[in-house]
Amino acid sequence: MKNYLLFICIIVTLGLKAQQSEPILSDGDLQHFIATYKPMIAEMEALGHDLDSDFDDEEINPGNMFAAIGAAMQNIAAQSDVKAILDKYDWDEQFFPKFMTIGMSFSYHKMDVALEEMTEEEKKYGEAMINMFKEQMATMVHENDLAMVKPYLDELEGVLED
Repeated sequence: MKNYLLFICIIVTLGLKAQQSEPILSDGDLQHFIATYKPMIAEMEALGHDLDSDFDDEEINPGNMFAAIGAAMQNIAAQSDVKAILDKYDWDEQFFPKFMTIGMSFSYHKMDVALEEMTEEEKKYGEAMINMFKEQMATMVHENDLAMVKPYLDELEGVLED
């Protein structure tokens, strides 16, 4: 899922504000995700499932985005071959919500890194945009989940940014 950051930015840009009322991640979830994500996604892709293309961009717009993404995730998870892969790696239907939470939390923290690496000139233009994205992401992910992901940034970078 190499384009997940673009996907996350699209969600934020279009204003999806589905606040998580409760945290959904545990330390064990993050360790399990790091250990299983790459081989699991490789198996899904070998069977012809490209998670980037399973989301039809034309069906995702501000008016129906939440429903479209939820339906796409349910459709993917309901496919018997995907379910078998999720089962093989000890995941259930919560994999996709946890994946989205991990991805958004990772992106949230990586924006801080990007901001730190900007020149003063770049910060003049980029800081406001990054802060806007972070504010919107913070409305979509529970603060405990954001905090849970932060210690795993280096490991997640190796998993998500290949």
